[in-house]
Amino acid sequence: MVNIDHQRRERPILFNGDMVRAILAGQKTQTRRVLKVPHGLWETSANGLVPIPTGCPFGELGDRLWVLETTEVDIETSESVELARYSADRQPVCYPDGTGSGYDGAIQHWWYSRDTCPSIHMPRRACRLALEVTAVRMERLQAISEADAIAEGTTPSIVGDDLLHLAHPAGFQTHWASTGGDWDSNPWVWVIAFKRVEHR
Repeated sequence: MVNIDHQRRERPILFNGDMVRAILAGQKTQTRRVLKVPHGLWETSANGLVPIPTGCPFGELGDRLWVLETTEVDIETSESVELARYSADRQPVCYPDGTGSGYDGAIQHWWYSRDTCPSIHMPRRACRLALEVTAVRMERLQAISEADAIAEGTTPSIVGDDLLHLAHPAGFQTHWASTGGDWDSNPWVWVIAFKRVEHR
């Protein structure tokens, strides 16, 4: 378990629409991100080479993550003014009220040059989801357990030919592949556990 004393920091983190909906529904409390190990930062163990922990770039215990998600113009709100909404659930993007406790209900005007703003370009003022890191560890991708696969917010997949055998790790494998990840290479990953918190 990685646990380094430090002042709480805030970092952005990308999630696609499916994962945003899972966070909003309270179903997703973990995420896995490929561990990029600088050359030479490996050590030998009984199980082969293991990366030497150097600090998780996605946050440590107590850090805050603000979620970057895709947004889009809401052409149905007005004929004269273009307003913004979240692509994941089509909810309006509202301005913060400045008190740290939520939104003032006023919908933000559309800010991007196209009808859809990729998550990587979402401005901080449009963030509606803040997460607090509750645990960080390293493991191989395929070591994911049933409980952790459930915490990833993925749905179970059928294993084999028996409809009665459903497994969340298989569902997570499908999700990982759908985002361009290479399951078969079984990379080392950061496992970041989190809880949703109020922010602003």
